Amino acid sequence: MINKNVPLIPVRYYLKLVELLIARNIPIQVFLEELHIDIEQYLAQPDLKVSISQVEKIIQYCLRFPVNTDLAFELGRSLHLSSHSLVGYAILTSKTVEHALKLVTKYFSLIMPSFKASIYFNKNQQAEWLIEPELDMDQSVLNFHIEAIAIALHNNLNDLIDSPFLSFSIFLSLPEPPHLKQINQLKQVRFHFNALNRPSLKITLSQELLAYKLPLADEMTLKAVEFKCQEQMKEITQSQDFPEWIKMRWCFKKYADIK
Repeated sequence: MINKNVPLIPVRYYLKLVELLIARNIPIQVFLEELHIDIEQYLAQPDLKVSISQVEKIIQYCLRFPVNTDLAFELGRSLHLSSHSLVGYAILTSKTVEHALKLVTKYFSLIMPSFKASIYFNKNQQAEWLIEPELDMDQSVLNFHIEAIAIALHNNLNDLIDSPFLSFSIFLSLPEPPHLKQINQLKQVRFHFNALNRPSLKITLSQELLAYKLPLADEMTLKAVEFKCQEQMKEITQSQDFPEWIKMRWCFKKYADIK
């Protein structure tokens, strides 16, 4: 099992959270000091890591305030492809949505190591993209992440698709939130709550949407960016702090690619 105090998760996403808290006039400085988080250092180096324990305490603190019932939604809305560092650039330069989806699945550990992504095709040849937690965490924190990831992925797909005629569905294990009206106003998507038995989210995409050609496709740039992604994966899998179960998953994936 992973030590919850081992720095693992890129801080860049939680910097967005800090911005939202400041905008809502919620005090954070004393709390961040208690967690030994130097916000100036993290702002200067957004790829620095925070631990699961720190993340849990941050989210639990946020959820103490009634005004923050929609905070996961707003965090997700603030995350665009540029928020995902190298993986975001790889997505932008992919040939099609399907290619981008497979890249995200392959490198999801660089985006959010506490979750895993997998992709399947159902009998209707729709893609079913499943995002599941890899770590045990507090239920409220888990639900927060599932909602934020779902909204962020909706954002990311809309960043890619410039067509009002292509839509997709997102299924969540979560109950309907108090801010359902805000969620239902999002374009080109239909959300289904209480739709999955295990904590997770699933996105279904049609063949037409998967085949959608991306305007910034660039094979040479993509190869260069993906090479950097592979280097990052090697670096973190060689680190002693990286969980054994992720090391094993990455090594198996490399073996499967070779085969």
